[in-house]
Amino acid sequence: MELFEDISKLEEFKTLLEKTKRQKTCFVFGLYTQKLYIASLLAKTANKKLILIVPDEAEARKYKSFLDDYLKETYIYPPKDYNFRNIETVSHYNDNARIETLAKMKNREFNCVIIPAAALGILTVPPSEYKEIIIKSGEEISFDEIASKLSEMGYSHSETVEEPGQYCVRGGIIDVFSHGNELPYRIEFFGNEVDTIATFAIDTQRRAERLDSAKITQAKENSSNAAAKILNEIKDKKDKYSKEDSELLKNGILPCHDRYIPALFDAQNTIINYISQDDIVCFLDFKKCENALSSFEFRISEEIASLAESGIPFIGKNYFLKKELIFSEIKHPLIFETLPCSIEAFREDEIISFVIDPIDKTSPNKTVENIKEFLDDGYKVTVTAPDKESTEKIKATLNYNPNLFCMKANIPFGYIIKKLKTALFVYVNKEERDRRRKRHKYGEKINNIFDIQKGDYIVHEDFGIGLYDGVYKIENHGIVDDRIKIVYAGGDTLYIPCDQLDRISKYVGGGEGIKVRLNKMGGGEWKKTKSKVKAAVKDMANQLIELYGQRLRIRGHQFSEDTEWQKEFEEEFEFEETEDQLKCIQEIKADMQSPTPMDRLLCGDVGFGKTEVALRAVFKCVCDGKQAAILAPTTLLAFQHYNTAKRRFKNFPVNIEMLSRFKNASQQAEILKRMKNGGVDIIIGTHKLLQKNVNFKDLGLIIIDEEQRFGVAHKEHLKELAKNADVLTLSATPIPRTLNMSLSGIRDISVINEPPHDRLPVTTYVAEFDIGLVVDAIKKEVARGGQCFYLHNRVDTISKAAGIIKEMTGLRVGIAHGRMSKEEISDIWEDLLDHEIDVLVCTTIIEAGVDVPNCNTLIIEDADRLGLAQLHQIRGRVGRSSKRAYAYFLYRKGKILTEDAYKRLMTIREFTEFGAGLKIAMRDLEIRGAGNILGAEQSGHLAAVGYDMYMKLLGEAVREKRGIIKKETDCTVKLKINAYIPETYIRDINTRIEIYKEISSIDTDEDYSDIVDELIDRFGDPPPEIIALLDIAKCRSIGRKVGITSVVEKDLNLLIYTEEEPPLALISAISGYYTKRGELFFSPGDQCYFTLKTENPVPSLLNFMKLYRSEMEKRQKDADAETTEK
Repeated sequence: MELFEDISKLEEFKTLLEKTKRQKTCFVFGLYTQKLYIASLLAKTANKKLILIVPDEAEARKYKSFLDDYLKETYIYPPKDYNFRNIETVSHYNDNARIETLAKMKNREFNCVIIPAAALGILTVPPSEYKEIIIKSGEEISFDEIASKLSEMGYSHSETVEEPGQYCVRGGIIDVFSHGNELPYRIEFFGNEVDTIATFAIDTQRRAERLDSAKITQAKENSSNAAAKILNEIKDKKDKYSKEDSELLKNGILPCHDRYIPALFDAQNTIINYISQDDIVCFLDFKKCENALSSFEFRISEEIASLAESGIPFIGKNYFLKKELIFSEIKHPLIFETLPCSIEAFREDEIISFVIDPIDKTSPNKTVENIKEFLDDGYKVTVTAPDKESTEKIKATLNYNPNLFCMKANIPFGYIIKKLKTALFVYVNKEERDRRRKRHKYGEKINNIFDIQKGDYIVHEDFGIGLYDGVYKIENHGIVDDRIKIVYAGGDTLYIPCDQLDRISKYVGGGEGIKVRLNKMGGGEWKKTKSKVKAAVKDMANQLIELYGQRLRIRGHQFSEDTEWQKEFEEEFEFEETEDQLKCIQEIKADMQSPTPMDRLLCGDVGFGKTEVALRAVFKCVCDGKQAAILAPTTLLAFQHYNTAKRRFKNFPVNIEMLSRFKNASQQAEILKRMKNGGVDIIIGTHKLLQKNVNFKDLGLIIIDEEQRFGVAHKEHLKELAKNADVLTLSATPIPRTLNMSLSGIRDISVINEPPHDRLPVTTYVAEFDIGLVVDAIKKEVARGGQCFYLHNRVDTISKAAGIIKEMTGLRVGIAHGRMSKEEISDIWEDLLDHEIDVLVCTTIIEAGVDVPNCNTLIIEDADRLGLAQLHQIRGRVGRSSKRAYAYFLYRKGKILTEDAYKRLMTIREFTEFGAGLKIAMRDLEIRGAGNILGAEQSGHLAAVGYDMYMKLLGEAVREKRGIIKKETDCTVKLKINAYIPETYIRDINTRIEIYKEISSIDTDEDYSDIVDELIDRFGDPPPEIIALLDIAKCRSIGRKVGITSVVEKDLNLLIYTEEEPPLALISAISGYYTKRGELFFSPGDQCYFTLKTENPVPSLLNFMKLYRSEMEKRQKDADAETTEK
């Protein structure tokens, strides 16, 4: 049986199909959610392409999952966010999606395109001007011509290609990321012949799959000669805005605003120009689509009029295609409406009414009960499930009834056709889905690499803190190499070879306003500092090992495996879990089911579902008769967790209480009494949970939410309450101490990197404060049915700020701040959730975990005053639904930002992608410094040597304490040969430093081979200078392991110094490989060394190192065998 076979048998459908084939305009009434099935079945049956016009972007994304599965090749053409002001954003999600869809439609490489109604009127490049090029392997084509064409097509040059719309030229290689592709292309030329074409991975920059050809589509919605067209349009304008833009345009740079869009195109072209007469065009919910178009037109016209009144110039043409013109250009659409109504925009050829009833999704058990009832009534029932296992399970449960048809399909909702006595049910078994998910390895590691920029403080292992002054090419007696220049106190300068980059790191740890003291070269100051820190970190290592070793020695409660109740509780979660959520849940359950007390950090960006993961752990705890405590940093967040827990646990006999200032003294006393007697299963509270009079009867699990908001003492006190309780801490931006402890293996870490389904990154703007911008942003949000947060972080003037917003917008404005009573905050929150408030003017009270899905615009005054992690947390208050969200970080007009404030705002603008919390935590450490993250006693030591050096010393101390001793000497190699990376091979200085870092970190033969492969892959065949550099790095690597401290070339001899005098047998064995007289001899003494005569220093040294290592390994193997025998 085919999917929707029963629908295809309806006379109404047959009529609709016949009219569609004859290109008639039909009005279709009587359908609810099933209109999506009718439209897609029409396209599939008629073998035509489908254009679905829906009310908004959220609706489009809701339908896409089904259409991807049923019709394949489905794309969304989202509306453009017009930006008429000079404010920039790095969030280009919509632009990229629009370009990709245009490319697919131009080439007819789609089966379905979903268009939110507002996108119909937005101007774009006409199909005739839409450019693309196809490059084939083996063809003759000008290398320079390709690079020039990419620039013309809107691609921006970048040193490393990481996102669509970028290209890079290196030697005979062009990397380019075309829209619509999962991976970028790497095209390698031999002269003007295309030698190879391949895709490559963004993270490793290594080739993935070889291809025969590459199709490169236009990168921006600009027509050709865009800058010249705009210049011609504004050449006679005298205002300051036009003059500023003219200067940019003369240099070929397009302004970041959209005020010149009409000048870019010769006619009013829209997405409609890409629709073929043969395509099936359907309006789903026509009236809503019409309203969305009217709202879009009104908002854009109002914004243009408002800005023009304030003196900002426009070019006096239409910025969008008007609704009437849109409807006149769409021919023979199918208009879907649930209830019969008059539709004036189109004249119908046929009116068709369906009678198909919807079936709501229910739990699997309820679904099976419903199916039984319908089968008993003589219905033919189709059941769809996402996997074959589930379909077989249903068949077996229902005794293989002949009227039951099961099939694998991704269907969002079911239906009933009473006159045919057929029904379709959707079965989703979460347990089966969980098993299908791919499994991740446990305890993923996160690496932290800082980019070093000129003027940054830098730490050298041997010489201390200096200033990084760039990379310089040094020539000495005809030998050239690159050197890192570091300036120390007193103007002393150190040039270190780039193959020793493993010995330097960026200094982090001072923080804002703290002047970092430069060390002097040659003095004993740095050695003393390092010795002090080494002694201090040994104490710290002892404390850490003891603390976490103590937890390992204590026997905790071994929780039971999942019960039926647990499965039922998890089934009731209304959303589909992400793979990362399921992986973290599995890791936490495994910890809880072991006898050792859990101590795990759950790290996930704001809104990624950490709370649900934690509540499943809480349920497991309560099922075993234990108590669970949830600690939140604010009253508001505790109140929200309390409400969430009440809702999630409502069908289970669980006693939940809250301890915060929202409870009076007598209520708190009663709760404490019940906690002590075991009458409370789950207690949710603020710092009040840390009071000395708090006692539990049998505490099994502690959850610490927003853990970066609590001090070390707070958390350790809570753990003291029950040393054998499991501990789970949650954070989106974990403080670096916690991060490092998790990364160093002392603690366990689980990471949620995957956003919930249908979420979009928050479009982020950073700009000077402008009341017009604020009003426009608020009105734009409210016009689409949303609400706004306006953050004014001063309680004494918050009422005045709210009054201004109310006066300027005429909207319903509420106020919330920390000095309000429980009743006041509760009332405000209720009004906000009930949509009785359009704009909430508030302080940072909203920072900690507040969840209002309909609030999708955030405006922050004086954003430069807030910390980076704080800005990220607050931004996480919007974008918690399928709607696109906007964040405006504003600073006072004319204010000169401090360097740190500027860095914070640029970082928050840059890191808009999902999962940016960890990156922001590390960047915050860089900007803010380490502060007291390790406790007052240790923070001074950290500031003295920098974060990286401190953590390196701490790591060594921890390993030493555990008995893991890795003894290595440093090995320097000074040869009279050119060993560096030529600028002609890698032009970009940052990329060169990155490669120098990799080369200096060579540790094994595999590392060496891997870097050679990477160089060939990314940049082409390496020149002799780089091969020499690689071989020297390999020699250093071997030397470190075998006790060779330095190698110096002198008069055709290599002097190879060893840390201590090798055994005579080893000297004799090595000498046996060199048979020519005087080729190798050994000089004993305080500075013992080998002298190796050679005219080819690099290959000779490499050969010597390999022989030396081989002989040492033989002797170690013999010694081990002898020990075993004894």
